[in-house]
Amino acid sequence: MGWLVPTITLLTVKLDHLRLSSKFCQPLMNALQEGIQKWFGPMLADPELIAAAVLPKFRTSWTSNEDMLKLGLDYIKAHLDHEP
Repeated sequence: MGWLVPTITLLTVKLDHLRLSSKFCQPLMNALQEGIQKWFGPMLADPELIAAAVLPKFRTSWTSNEDMLKLGLDYIKAHLDHEP
């Protein structure tokens, strides 16, 4: 699941860039972004999934959203503190 959040986040960013630069297919890009938010929106706020994405494979290069990164790192720290 560590691939999900970065992949969806980067897809959304790319669609935003396409929407701004494209004269055509605006309804298609809007529908894609609405569908992504509808189906994956709750997962993009799940601390466990964000924590999986912050681990070494992706680090933090996939997002500049500081709140999202803090949520994932706090989740990791909280669970490391509970280890025996």
